[in-house]
Amino acid sequence: MKLIKDFFLAFCLLFLTSCNPNQPQKAEEFVSDAEPTIVYTGTDQEKIQQIIAEIPDVEEPSLDLVYATSLTALPLSCIDRPQKQSDYKGYLYEGSVKIKPAYEDSLSFYGCYDWHSAVNSTWTMVRLYKEYPDMILGGLIEEKLDNHLSEGSLQGELKFFEEIASGGFERPYGWAWYLYLYDEISSLDHEKAEDWSNAMKPLADYFAKKTIPYLENMDYPMRVGTHGNTAYSLDLMHKYAESAKNDSLLDAINTHSIRFFGDDEQCPAFYEPSGSDFLSPCLAEAVLMSSVLPRDEFYKWFNAFMPAPYDPAFSSLKELPEIMFEKEGADEPDDTKEGSESEEDEHDLMGAKSHLVGLAFYRASAFNRLAEVLPDNDPRKELYKKLANYHGKEGFDSLYKTDYLGTHWLGTFAVLYLETLGNQNSASK
Repeated sequence: MKLIKDFFLAFCLLFLTSCNPNQPQKAEEFVSDAEPTIVYTGTDQEKIQQIIAEIPDVEEPSLDLVYATSLTALPLSCIDRPQKQSDYKGYLYEGSVKIKPAYEDSLSFYGCYDWHSAVNSTWTMVRLYKEYPDMILGGLIEEKLDNHLSEGSLQGELKFFEEIASGGFERPYGWAWYLYLYDEISSLDHEKAEDWSNAMKPLADYFAKKTIPYLENMDYPMRVGTHGNTAYSLDLMHKYAESAKNDSLLDAINTHSIRFFGDDEQCPAFYEPSGSDFLSPCLAEAVLMSSVLPRDEFYKWFNAFMPAPYDPAFSSLKELPEIMFEKEGADEPDDTKEGSESEEDEHDLMGAKSHLVGLAFYRASAFNRLAEVLPDNDPRKELYKKLANYHGKEGFDSLYKTDYLGTHWLGTFAVLYLETLGNQNSASK
């Protein structure tokens, strides 16, 4: 009888321990080696194959030295070009028209139209230089990094954010890009990389620390197609947090990503895009969750979240963004209207059009990243790869039609897409 009683007590103790809500479970405990059950079989699979056949065949692009040099020229052309006068006072302009004295020595990201574009353009230079360290522009890139990532310039950046900027300045998009740039610099094989990284670190630490309470105080994420998109910025920060082994930030990103998006189902992709989107809210959320969730958990979540390829709700993601740079039969521009309201409208329209070019590149990179994590026997894997090439071609076809409003930042999104192809190294050999 005592043996039965002891066995019963041991069983209860084991049961209570296994159900303890405070006992942490490691992510790898949820990962299964077995292939997940594919949800699209039979006639569903035939429908997907039909969709694949309808998408135009597009040759996958590759990055070679010549094209890398061309893309590098885009950030180099703007990195020292002072930004337009911003509605936000205090960064580059002290008053309504007065620019700060000696700003080149006390700031880092004063070029490329706006602060975040200067940051991601610097990342583009570094990423391409890392791929092709012997490119002819290498010396010029090093010169720019020496200037913009100097200790003095980055101390000025930190002082600005600590003492002058409001908490919301460039948060979260610009902050995320800075952390992403810091991660790229930290892994650069260059004799000066450590100096650049050390100069950047205090501001990186500042952004990482401040992001945690920012997420804790957010009741809802931003599901937009522009800079405020929560998922996109968290995806950039996630890579930094992993590389930097910043467990506090990584835990915050994982926890709040699941809080924000873990229960989402049937993303309304048919709402996309709006007139000036450069991100896809549905794809950005899915890409983030592919990094946050264990693989098998992500697959279950993704099947409930992403509309089926043959669902009308998915159709907008298959279609290219409608980018109209010239209207047939439009009147010739009137030179007498310089500075007029119509010229200002045209300026705004060009900005919106450049965003849609960015959307083509973003969809291409997102589809490739999602295809990478889908099981090999999932028919969406082939579909997403084909859609990536289709959208990517549209991005490259339109890249140089956007004038400075597009070229100052679109090279970044082109490189992000090319990164997902995994063929840069093979192209350079």
